[in-house]
Amino acid sequence: MVRYEKYKDSGIAWIGEIPKHWRIGRIKRLGRVLTGTTPSTSIEKYFDCEDINWYTPTDFSDENIYLNNSNRHLSQTVLDEKIVQLYPPKCVLLIGIGGTLGRIGYAVDRCYSNQQINAIVFNNGVIPLYYAYSLQPIKAYIWSNANTATMPILNQSATKNLFVAIPPTTEQEQIAKYLDWKCREIDRIVEVRERQIKLLGELRTSVISRAVTHGLNPNAPLKDSGIDWIGQIPKHWKTIKLKYIFTFGKGLNITKEDLVESGMPVISYGQIHSKENHGTGVKESLKRFVNGDYLKTNRQSLVNNNDFIFADTSEDLEGVGNCVFVDNNEMLFAGYHTITLKVKNMQHNKYLAYLFLSDLWRTQIRSRVTGVKVFSITKTILNFNTVLLPPIAEQQQIAEYLDKKTAEIDSTINKFKVQIDKLKEYRQALITEVVTGKIDVRGIEIPTPKTTNR
Repeated sequence: MVRYEKYKDSGIAWIGEIPKHWRIGRIKRLGRVLTGTTPSTSIEKYFDCEDINWYTPTDFSDENIYLNNSNRHLSQTVLDEKIVQLYPPKCVLLIGIGGTLGRIGYAVDRCYSNQQINAIVFNNGVIPLYYAYSLQPIKAYIWSNANTATMPILNQSATKNLFVAIPPTTEQEQIAKYLDWKCREIDRIVEVRERQIKLLGELRTSVISRAVTHGLNPNAPLKDSGIDWIGQIPKHWKTIKLKYIFTFGKGLNITKEDLVESGMPVISYGQIHSKENHGTGVKESLKRFVNGDYLKTNRQSLVNNNDFIFADTSEDLEGVGNCVFVDNNEMLFAGYHTITLKVKNMQHNKYLAYLFLSDLWRTQIRSRVTGVKVFSITKTILNFNTVLLPPIAEQQQIAEYLDKKTAEIDSTINKFKVQIDKLKEYRQALITEVVTGKIDVRGIEIPTPKTTNR
């Protein structure tokens, strides 16, 4: 990348050196800073239409600074009654408090915001989009210098006094166009990778579902299973209720406050619902710990190799049936909000672990659970669920096949995720380098975008 000919110290830590002909200035010299408002949510007429965007922190993203459409809108009434202040188009919104503090948004059209957001309305002769990009690095600086004992805040006064690098207007415009172009390119690659990850996830689900319900031999004679959720199955397979394979129990009657730094490993419902849980084995990252004294009083909550730990609640239907398969002999407790399925006869249950991942099998639980916001899974519900049982040798064959196939798919997914992370890191680094003048983009010819608002 090309650098400018001469540099000078900006005197601002997060900006560093800047091109010699650039200036440093405070936001208040470039425009007005306004703070948003939340109208009374009990007055329906304020929220009863799609008139004007009303932005809150949930509308912001680290990946895209453009704000085109808010999750919630306000009516013209709030403006007529002078309850909120309307921001003009092309203003820069900055979250001033909370876990997303420092996130930046560029509002394409006129809008409002809530009180967690400061709006910077720039003067004429300033390119707002440049400053939307220019303020991107401020988030990392704010958090790196925050007092860990308190939540940092960027109120209206602090926002006015933020320092930014100020290039000539023509360079501001060129930098904004350049970063739009480069970010679009990066985002397109990220979108392709994300679609590929989604398709690979669907392939993984399909491979598992096919293998655990029809086996590996496409020419195997079939029979009617007599079960609504499955239809035909290989002729030599059996169906059986879970109650004939497992005994049912419950995990420790504890809360998060009972967890300790080290001791006896335990897995509770939170870890079962974690994205880290793939359902076919115990991952180290899922383990938490409780005091070893529970061995004296609660051994019935221990699980063994080939047992299962089911979550007894889920916040959505998709999570109903989530469980952990215990694939080793390490002593392990089932924790709070869990149901244990302990195998009656020593057998290899990895096949069942894959069966329990399939949506077809989970329809049995989902059709019986109760709840609206939280769905409850009981021992009784699990007790009468039916499983498909191939012969033991075939179960092991299916499990080994799925171990290999899912490992191949997961490896590709992980490679794509690493690529996405690196692209996002590059995107942020590029923005920082360009808006602080470490890279000179003045002479770069920028293709005309197909769309102006990303």
